[in-house]
Formats: sequence, C-alpha cells, structure tokens
Amino acid sequence: MRFNYAKIALSVIIVLLTTACTHTSQRYGLSAENVAMLQQVKQSSDATLQVANFTTFNPGLNSIMCRAAGPVEPPDQRPFEMYIREALISELKISGLFNEKSANTLHGHLEHIDFNSNIGAGNWTMRMRFNKADEAPFTVENVYSFSTNFIADIACGQVAQALGAATQDFLKKTFEHPSFKAMFPKKP
Repeated sequence: MRFNYAKIALSVIIVLLTTACTHTSQRYGLSAENVAMLQQVKQSSDATLQVANFTTFNPGLNSIMCRAAGPVEPPDQRPFEMYIREALISELKISGLFNEKSANTLHGHLEHIDFNSNIGAGNWTMRMRFNKADEAPFTVENVYSFSTNFIADIACGQVAQALGAATQDFLKKTFEHPSFKAMFPKKP
C-alpha cells in the first residue's frame, strides 16, 4: 500500500483552513477615561440614571460571521445590545451615577453593529439611538479602527479582542454627547 503524503498533507491543511471556530470577546473592562469623565458629571449633578433594556434592529443577534473563520461573539453568548447596555451600566455604577430606581431613565435602540476584518481596514461600527422619556432622541455612531491580519483565523481573533475597546470608544462618544450630558442637570 502506497501513501501519497502530499495528498494527505494537503487534505489536513484544507480541513484546518475550512474548519470554523467561534471567536469570543473578553468581558468588558472599564475605561479609566470614561469613568473620570462621568465622575466629573457626578460632582456637578445630583441626578442619577437607570438604564432600560435596550432594543435592537435584529433581536437576539449574538454573533457575526467573520470570513470563513467562524463567528465573533460577545462573552456568554449575550446579544450585542445587552453587552453594550451592561458596559454602560458598569461605567455608570463605578461613577456613582447609576440608580435602578431613578426616574431618569435612558432607553437605547441598537440600530447597527458590524465589523470589517480586512487587512488595513479593521474596524467595529456601532450606531445607537438613545432617548429619555418625553425628550427627543439622539443618535451616536462610532467607528473604531484596529489592525488585522491576512490570516482569517488571526484576523477574526483580533476582531473579537477589539470589541471591548470599540465599546469603550463608543461609550466615550455617548458620554460626550450634549443630549446625554443634559440628563444630569447642574446642582443649584
């Protein structure tokens, strides 16, 4: 019996390259810059904020396919809108601005979330519409760029790793928005 090692090696390589695996991002880590910004708000306002459950353009979306290397997903298979909501709440809590019984309630609707894993153009794009009851909504859109790799599996791992930093950057832009700041009136 003769073995053709070249065919066997090629078969193994094809199987390895076409087998998709899930790329899971890490749990959200607080942004020191965001917390410092929110603590300044806390010093000048007595208001607190509760955060309603976020809605989304695609209910239950908890992964996005990345090339042929498998899906990218938040930790614990949470939907993306829940991941963003929990990140926002964690920043508010550490800053002393979160109160689940506050009459001041922030609502959010995730309008778009996607990424690009192409080499030289890696980015996460997030867009959410926020509002407080009886006030005009405001929209925050952010594109967070990062480096990627030619190899799909490595690039998709980089996409998953960048979700936390992309969320921090998105929340920074949210906290800087004049309509968000208006939810915390200055102390008399």
